[in-house]
Amino acid sequence: MATDLALLQQGRLTWAGTPRGLLADADGQVWTLTLPDAEYECLRGALRVSAAIRRADGVEMRVLATSRPHAQAIPITPTLEDAYLLFTDAAEAPTALAIPA
Repeated sequence: MATDLALLQQGRLTWAGTPRGLLADADGQVWTLTLPDAEYECLRGALRVSAAIRRADGVEMRVLATSRPHAQAIPITPTLEDAYLLFTDAAEAPTALAIPA
């Protein structure tokens, strides 16, 4: 694993430090949430979704937000992918990943 990271977006440095530091900076900004399919479809454009998986009881997703994005959201430990998305896509509009039916 790399000992130092630099995150760039359009040639601009958005974050620099260690992988452990990146995860620490993302802590408290990643949430898990499972919603019925219809509610997910309504909210997905308003939330920053880093991953989504269709399950029997709805869509389980990882959401990036500085505060609780939904009443049912539970904070979870960030992954490096979550942290990367937090610090490189922060200026962009919320997007959701497509999920297979």
